Amino acid sequence: MIRDVTPADRSVLKAIQRESLLAPWPELLDTAVQASDLDLDGPLCLVATSPTSNTPVGYVLAVEGRPDEQDAVGYEGTEGQCYVAEIAVAADHRREGYGSALLKAIVDRTDAEEIVLTARAKADATRAFYTANSFRVIDRLTAYYDGEEGPEDGLLFSKRT
Repeated sequence: MIRDVTPADRSVLKAIQRESLLAPWPELLDTAVQASDLDLDGPLCLVATSPTSNTPVGYVLAVEGRPDEQDAVGYEGTEGQCYVAEIAVAADHRREGYGSALLKAIVDRTDAEEIVLTARAKADATRAFYTANSFRVIDRLTAYYDGEEGPEDGLLFSKRT
């Protein structure tokens, strides 16, 4: 099941974020949870739960527009786009369809004409996952990520809604 985030999800989502992402954005997750709790506009955070429990097994964070820089403090979106900032599924629930369901839910929930996201160029499994979900690579982002051995290229993916 896919549902909106609640404040009770925060600790589980933080754990999924830490275990799943090389460069997590904890402030964005906190902002999304707080905005949802206060019924304010903010980043969209949807949660996947297993059929037998309401406990999150994954989540997706999305914002209208797309950051022009990796540092989103000065975030300025691009009209007509929805940027998927993070998508993560707990290790023991991967390959069960939760990631695909979360991406579909973002497409269903946004009014944007295009969904965009980035991934490390060397992440073959990630690239295959996005391609299988009808995203296509539209640009290579030179030295976009900080890597353990220096800067790493990223890929910009797009999907029309």
